Amino acid sequence: MRIHEAAEQLGLSQRAIKYYENEGLLKVGRDENGYRNYTQQDLNQLKKISLYRRLGIAVKDIEDLLKNEDPSRLREILIKKQNQLHQDHMQLQALEKYLSEGDLDEALQTIDYETIAQAMRDMFPGFTGYYFMHHFMPYLQIRITTPQQQAAYQRILTFWDSVSIKIPLLLRLISFVQYKLGGDKAFSQAEKMENQMKQMIELSDQDYEKLKRQVLQGVKLKTSFPMKYHPAFIAQRKLMKQLQDCGYNDIFIPSMIALSPAYKTYHEALDRMNQRICEDLGLYYNTRYELVFKAKTKPADQREESKDRPV
Repeated sequence: MRIHEAAEQLGLSQRAIKYYENEGLLKVGRDENGYRNYTQQDLNQLKKISLYRRLGIAVKDIEDLLKNEDPSRLREILIKKQNQLHQDHMQLQALEKYLSEGDLDEALQTIDYETIAQAMRDMFPGFTGYYFMHHFMPYLQIRITTPQQQAAYQRILTFWDSVSIKIPLLLRLISFVQYKLGGDKAFSQAEKMENQMKQMIELSDQDYEKLKRQVLQGVKLKTSFPMKYHPAFIAQRKLMKQLQDCGYNDIFIPSMIALSPAYKTYHEALDRMNQRICEDLGLYYNTRYELVFKAKTKPADQREESKDRPV
């Protein structure tokens, strides 16, 4: 069976089928003319993939499901769906009661946000909330389920209510365009988180060397004259100083780590990567929040020799 026939029979697009093949979820043989030849086994595999995607399972997890055929993962999804249905039922009952009795307080207690991300959008509305929070939204597609998470959530609310950060004009203009265009909606939050996690955790040696070269080129560019004094780089350093002074790194980031297990995993992987690159390249942030090279120390005999030279 050719790809267009398989796509038509299963209600999929040819692009989706090719994507699953490229991601290693499906291996299709070819006929004597070099065309993909989809067997009944391939179609059954595609049916499973389609089902798992409709259940919201990430591509990486689907690969594990297909390899291991572990029903426990599907059992977890079933329980999650059941909990979601129960929550939806409770909210519908609360809404009906509010419409009939007008008890606003009870409705507010019962009807909750679907995810922390939705709550955050309401707690920090407008451009400023978008600027500081949209990077974290992929990791907040969950509900608060523990007292520790609730406490972390409250710390985040208190933090942003107590600080006043001025976004430099140039950075504001750059991000405002994306904010108005809604660029963050280009792909799903779950897929964005999956890609970021995969990039940090499963970075190959080849990709690491490529990343290290990019960082090296970036540092050389930012520390060179006259780029060192470019308005964009100056604005970045000013913002970094504001964030450090207001407790962003000491209060907000630790609270985000406590709030989201997924962000905790990502942050730890990112921190390890930063430390590794800085050690390999000899980099550090100076007091002006510039990423610079560490000064090379001379051996003791060379230092003594330099002292004896006439000035």
